[in-house]
Amino acid sequence: MKIIIIIAVIGFVMPMLFADTGINISKHVTYNDKVVIENAAGYVKVTGWAEDKLSVTGSYGPGIDNIEIVEDGDTIRIKTKYKQDRNGIPIDFNAPGMKGMIEIKINDNSSVDVTTVSAGIDIIKMKNDIKAESTSGEIDIKGSLAEINAKNTEGDIEISGNAKKLSVVTVSGMLRLNGDFKDVKAVTVNGKIFFEGNNSENMTFNTTTGKIEIECFNISGSNIIVESISGRVEFITRKNLSARYKLESFSGKINISANNKKLIKKSSGSYRTIEFESGTPPRSSIGIRTLSGNVDIRNLY
Repeated sequence: MKIIIIIAVIGFVMPMLFADTGINISKHVTYNDKVVIENAAGYVKVTGWAEDKLSVTGSYGPGIDNIEIVEDGDTIRIKTKYKQDRNGIPIDFNAPGMKGMIEIKINDNSSVDVTTVSAGIDIIKMKNDIKAESTSGEIDIKGSLAEINAKNTEGDIEISGNAKKLSVVTVSGMLRLNGDFKDVKAVTVNGKIFFEGNNSENMTFNTTTGKIEIECFNISGSNIIVESISGRVEFITRKNLSARYKLESFSGKINISANNKKLIKKSSGSYRTIEFESGTPPRSSIGIRTLSGNVDIRNLY
């Protein structure tokens, strides 16, 4: 498998008398290439297409020397070389006012790995595995994919489409997830999680203080686990969903406004627990547990 590594490091700001430099690179690649992209700041857009060709376009600021392509065995390195001072030390690429825009087109069956600091990430029309990681740049992924793995510290993550596996993690950013994902894992510290999807088999949601809102209307035999410390959990579904619920909270309120439910167990030990079921077998298993966060179960229709 040939690996294509695209490195774009955004350089320092020079006086605006100098215009940005354009990027226009094209190279033939094979069907199952992997694209690895590293970009400190600016913007990265990856688009899948049917051609066996890599296209890199965009622009970079006057603090960049050039972009070079180096083939190293099965590895192709496309590297943005930024300016250095007289001691050979790279000029600060976090200097204010610098931006770099990189747009990449690659065969849609390639896998993609993008890492940035503050640069936004936009990935569309791909079919294979996607990995995206940023510190503060927003991540937006759309398409029918094999596997999605996205991480962020402060920036938001938005994913729509479908995939066999979805794993998303953020500290304070917001997660917006919409689509059909067979296996889902979403984790935040204080960021909010909004999930709307169907046909999932296994779903795990975890937060410390962020709100979790889940909408599921067409699931069957699924396993859903939701854990929160103080964040509120809201589960929205249809009234005839076939499911068995186990709701637990130490000090948070548990509110159930769902119809056609059959109470199985209710206890008030160290954790208040309510178990009930609705619909007919096969039933999905839905477990929600909080320390102090409230739990709300309701039917949308």
